[in-house]
Amino acid sequence: MAVSAEQQDTAGHSEAWTATALLGRVGGDAEIARELARLFINECPRMLEAIRTSVASQSPVEIRRSAHLLKGSVCNFTETGAAVAALELEVIGREERVNDAPAALARLEQELEALLPQLQAFESESAA
Repeated sequence: MAVSAEQQDTAGHSEAWTATALLGRVGGDAEIARELARLFINECPRMLEAIRTSVASQSPVEIRRSAHLLKGSVCNFTETGAAVAALELEVIGREERVNDAPAALARLEQELEALLPQLQAFESESAA
């Protein structure tokens, strides 16, 4: 598996994601790492849309639930950035602070915009 030094050491927007860290989480198994990245890339739009819908409907239960689901998935790759933003939305839902949700959603979207291209590059390069 070829992983560039840039991918190993480049942090995203505020992400602390590296291919090395992901590989460490899966015992060095590049195939599992690629599959996790591929699954997240494919599922992230659906999970994010569920969060958007719950924020638009101002449903604290659904905000908490959908943010928790995305947080669990994104934590495979980072414990900062998008994971923190998803946790923030989860807490907002739990505490029924729905008026805070749109700003938190914007932060989450920004963090995911930084993370997803890195995962796509990892998945593409690793598959070659």
